Amino acid sequence: MYEEKELGKILGFWYRVKHYQWLTTFNAAILILFIGIIVIAKGFAIQYPDGFNLKQFINDFYANAGTELISIAITVLIIDTLNRRQADKFEKRRLLRELSSSHNEIALRALKEIMANGYHVDGSLVSADLFGSDLRGAEFFGGDLREAGLHFANLEGADLSGVNCTRIVFWKTNLKNARLDQATLKDATMIYCDLRGARVTRTQLFTVRSLRGTTLPNGRLYEGEFGLEGDTKQARADGVNINDANALTQWYKISYEDFYRSLDLRKSRPEITDWE
Repeated sequence: MYEEKELGKILGFWYRVKHYQWLTTFNAAILILFIGIIVIAKGFAIQYPDGFNLKQFINDFYANAGTELISIAITVLIIDTLNRRQADKFEKRRLLRELSSSHNEIALRALKEIMANGYHVDGSLVSADLFGSDLRGAEFFGGDLREAGLHFANLEGADLSGVNCTRIVFWKTNLKNARLDQATLKDATMIYCDLRGARVTRTQLFTVRSLRGTTLPNGRLYEGEFGLEGDTKQARADGVNINDANALTQWYKISYEDFYRSLDLRKSRPEITDWE
């Protein structure tokens, strides 16, 4: 019985060693302290072969202590910096998750924190996935939303003044009464969006990549009058003669339901790469 108990202890110890269960922060500190004591004892034996000299020891201690304190200070600063960076990373991830919320209150609260920390201008929102987010009344002004995905998002009444929306994807996005004054829309994709009442100029829309199915600020459906590159390429891919005005107009007027069904037939999905 006693031998079985001892064998169990040995096997349990070996299992913990093998799976690193023993290597807790406390155990690691004790192990390092123990090794440090051994190194110091060995160092004393080498440094004072003729016996211990207290005066010499004190002189050496001051020099070594100063060096060690500087090393400790540098180590603490490095660890603190790394911890801050890690905390910032987790905080940004949390805020991005909340920003993409389908609950308006949660999304706006996250945006408020993002702007307070300057995350809206430091590149943290570049390529952000904001699918289905409810950002009604949001104030992004001056932010950086390059290449962000706002598929099925609700941005009604949002302020996007001065925002960098280069290569952003608005896919069936509600942009009614949104402010896009001075916003950069170069190569933006706007598919089946609602721009009724939005503050955006024709000059801005000329720089967009695609406007198929989008309702313009005046309430009229876009019919290809800007000759946008993305629309032209997609029409060709769909087998439309782009030199046939009637055929092209009908292509622009296709309902979203029929358009989405055609995507299924092509085994395709509404991604940014569809418009490359």
